[in-house]
Amino acid sequence: MIDYHIADVLSSNTNTLKLQNPNRLLIIFMGLSLILASCKKSNKCSDPLPLTLENNGPVYVGWPLSLEADVRSSAYLYKWSGPNGWKQDYRIYSSDAWHQDFLNVTAAEAGEYKLRLLDSEGCVAYEGSTTVQVLSAPTIPCTPTANTSTSSVVGVGDFTFTSRTFQTGSSYYFVEGSQVINGPFMRFAFLGQTPPLPGVYSTSGFFAIDPGDVGLYIETITYQFVANPDQKVYVNKVNNKLEITFCSVKFNNPINPANPITVSGKIVQP
Repeated sequence: MIDYHIADVLSSNTNTLKLQNPNRLLIIFMGLSLILASCKKSNKCSDPLPLTLENNGPVYVGWPLSLEADVRSSAYLYKWSGPNGWKQDYRIYSSDAWHQDFLNVTAAEAGEYKLRLLDSEGCVAYEGSTTVQVLSAPTIPCTPTANTSTSSVVGVGDFTFTSRTFQTGSSYYFVEGSQVINGPFMRFAFLGQTPPLPGVYSTSGFFAIDPGDVGLYIETITYQFVANPDQKVYVNKVNNKLEITFCSVKFNNPINPANPITVSGKIVQP
């Protein structure tokens, strides 16, 4: 190995800078060129390709959040990052690393999520991002006392819900409240076999037709009173308990059709 000293190449006095050994200077320049060329060749990484990252937002507080990438391969290491320092850093190959799921999101989960895919050479082969919007719980225009309802017609829809059930049926999730067991009751029927997510639902007869619907009716010993369509029912989740609130919802009145029954109330999961 040749040890090059700057004194061999340059000398100076007060006015001039003089080359002492031009050949050695040429060798130095050639060496630097080889080093730079070698560094350039050793960089095997190409620019990353874009990937599509999707989410199920906007979501309300209390909803689950799902992130999914369109590149789904165990050939890459998935490197996730998100708001508030959240990271999911896969150090081994995994066939399900292309998606991430969160339960009961809060406002802190709102923001930009990023994903980088590293190949076997350690290069970023793909990268992408998505922005998640987390909505606050809907504003409810009335404040009924929990587990009670009031009605414009005495004896129809005015309950103290001492008995409350939240349970899955064959095709619906049912919420039912009554004052006495086996007595008159109010029933909500949400589509699907899982509890409804926080949000605003529209009444649709006895049963929900679409995911954003809710069936709502009151049953007495002799009559059924069905909520008129397209009225709002508010679902919230507090301390991991469902709360269902409705304000001035009109029900058909089979006894006096010209006089619909107006009911407001709130039922809370035990």
